[in-house]
Amino acid sequence: MNKGIIIGGALAIVPVSSCAVGGAVLATKMESNNNTPVQSNVKVTAEEVKEGWVKDKNSWYYLGDNGKMRTGWIKNKYQWYHLNTDGTMATNTTVDGCYLNSNGLIEDTPTKAKQSNRVSDDNSNNNSNVTYKTYTNKRFLFSFDYPSNLQFMGRGANGGGADFKSADGRLELGASGMNNAIFQTVEYYYNQSLEYEKVTPSYSHLGKNYYTLSWEKDGKITYEYFILGKKSFNRFGFTYPASEKDYFKPVVERIYSSFKTPGIDSSH
Repeated sequence: MNKGIIIGGALAIVPVSSCAVGGAVLATKMESNNNTPVQSNVKVTAEEVKEGWVKDKNSWYYLGDNGKMRTGWIKNKYQWYHLNTDGTMATNTTVDGCYLNSNGLIEDTPTKAKQSNRVSDDNSNNNSNVTYKTYTNKRFLFSFDYPSNLQFMGRGANGGGADFKSADGRLELGASGMNNAIFQTVEYYYNQSLEYEKVTPSYSHLGKNYYTLSWEKDGKITYEYFILGKKSFNRFGFTYPASEKDYFKPVVERIYSSFKTPGIDSSH
């Protein structure tokens, strides 16, 4: 199945079969590029016509720079949303293989999302219920959920990061923030990570201001996510046994979907 993706302002056609965590949304029609007006009950005065979100009753709509309502897939502030044919934002539904939650944001399918609350601390196939805690970095302001069975190991000398590890050492999670003092691009940090790890990624995606990497080394898989703002960047990496790839996939998805980075446009 061929789907379109915006690359460098142009519409490219690439083969794709699903909506992957960490990757860009690949929409079938990309109707949002047409700025097609649609009929709805939303009433907008001439003074109010501007690009952005508009709420009417319990539904959200998005106006293009010409004041017309958008339909199809749109990207706003690094997030993808889908607008129905009447202009309303799609929620709690699956579109083009991508599940959109109650806020219109992409998650995995509801079935897999439920599995993300389950993780084991041993090698058996018997899942056990676990709870997640939320970590917030006071300096760089990023936050994310992590399994509560991981032990907090410290946050580094400058308070810019946090490390977690399971008691048996099988699982490792690290996150950090740093000012982009050398004003480098996301491509620079992407290549820097590959050079430092000295690995060939099994999966990689380089976006406009972010990248995702996954590689296997010494019997373990590491998933890394990086996002660059105007003045700083945040990243996290999660390492787990390669033999339990499918088992820990929901945990990766939970960490990724909960990773919030409100401070990347400021220096800290």
